[in-house]
Amino acid sequence: AQYTESVKQDVIANGETVNGDYLQAVFVKGRTSWDSKKLEGLAIVIPQVLEARKIGEPSVSIRKRG
Repeated sequence: AQYTESVKQDVIANGETVNGDYLQAVFVKGRTSWDSKKLEGLAIVIPQVLEARKIGEPSVSIRKRG
C-alpha cells in the first residue's frame, strides 16, 4: 500500500502513464466541472463566467497489462 501511494505520487508529479512488466500506473488529469448555479447567475455578465470553473485533482489507476 505504501509503495502504491509512492508510485501514484511519482506518476502525478511526472504527468504521464508509466508501464511496468505486469502493471501500469495510468495518469488521469484532473477534470473540469462547473457550478451550475454560479454559471447561470453570471451568464449575463460573460467575462465573469470563468469564475464558476473548478478543476479537480489528477489521479492514477493501477492496471494489469495484457
